[in-house]
Amino acid sequence: MLQNLNMEVFYPYPPQRVWQVLTNRQALAVWLMENDFEPRLGHKFRFLHSTLPGLEGNIDCEVIELDEPKRLAFTWQDSMMCQPVPGIKLLPLAEPVPKGSIHRLRMIAGTVIPVHYHPCDEYVYVLNGTIETAGRECKAGTFWFTPAHTQNGPHKAITSVDLITIRLGEMGIVEEL
Repeated sequence: MLQNLNMEVFYPYPPQRVWQVLTNRQALAVWLMENDFEPRLGHKFRFLHSTLPGLEGNIDCEVIELDEPKRLAFTWQDSMMCQPVPGIKLLPLAEPVPKGSIHRLRMIAGTVIPVHYHPCDEYVYVLNGTIETAGRECKAGTFWFTPAHTQNGPHKAITSVDLITIRLGEMGIVEEL
């Protein structure tokens, strides 16, 4: 699998109130799981003993952005993910079918995802930016479909790019061909 998880969520409360909850170790424990989080840029921490569906064991994290009370970003490395690809952030949006997913994928210009395959069908829509996939340049508004177990990529972000990916089944462990 690829990357760290970047979750962007809107809460209908004053920013300072949301910030206090998101940066409080005990509040995070109630919301997600026990942890040793500290609101400090570069702090490496761990969510302990995941009880979230589909996750097992501990989740290693690092605070990578901190702008009180506007933005908190941290990496997310669980046992189901391989080493992350630098320059990629993945935001889960929905589960259209059991174990399926809809994600917003952000790639920084120059990021390359090597040739790989998924064990399920994948649909991709380019929201903005330009990406080259399997030698074809795709700009905002481009849509492509890759059937399960079919060569996928390589994908290279020509500019910073945002994609919507829809998978009708488990992403699985992304294996290079």
